[in-house]
This record gives sequence, C-alpha cells and structure tokens, in this order.
Amino acid sequence: MVSYTDVRGLNALTERGLVDAGMLPKLNAVKEALYGGVKRVHLVSAHARDALLAEIFTNEGAGTLIVADMKELMPAEVVLPTHVERILSAGAHDGGRSTAAEPR
Repeated sequence: MVSYTDVRGLNALTERGLVDAGMLPKLNAVKEALYGGVKRVHLVSAHARDALLAEIFTNEGAGTLIVADMKELMPAEVVLPTHVERILSAGAHDGGRSTAAEPR
C-alpha cells in the first residue's frame, strides 16, 4: 500500500503497470476530484473496520492520501523519499514488480 502520493505519482505507477485494472476508474475519479478543486482524497478499503477513522485521525493511517501536488502536504505528513519513489526506483531494478508496503 502507498501511504501518500500526488497525481504525478499516480501517473508514474499507472505507466509502469503497477496499478490493478480495477483501480483505474477509482484513480481517474480521484484525479478528476483534485483537478476540480478538492484539496485531498483518501482511498481506504471498504472491508477494513474503522479504516476511514484510522486514515483521518491517526498518523499511521489505513489507506492512501492523494493530493494534486506533494507541496500541499504538511511537513509532518511527508516521509522522504516517498513510497512511490521507492517503488519506482526498485522497479528500475526488478522490472517494476516491487510493491512492498512501508508504514507512513
């Protein structure tokens, strides 16, 4: 799971084939919302109990926070390099198959 990213990160993951086909419509809706003025979007599992509460009210979260641009994140929300950057750089070495999750 990716803890946070921006539209550029979503596009990079999609271009590398690291996004399941079932997620593409959701990610298109996320981008449309962000381009339409929504400041941040949280993707959480519908199957995980209290996932929305954990995502919004804890530092660890339970889903993925997506913003239009990484500059919009508060300093406490940012861990560098981002998980997306780690996936993409690992993908350069393993053909793009790396999807190991790290905590926020």
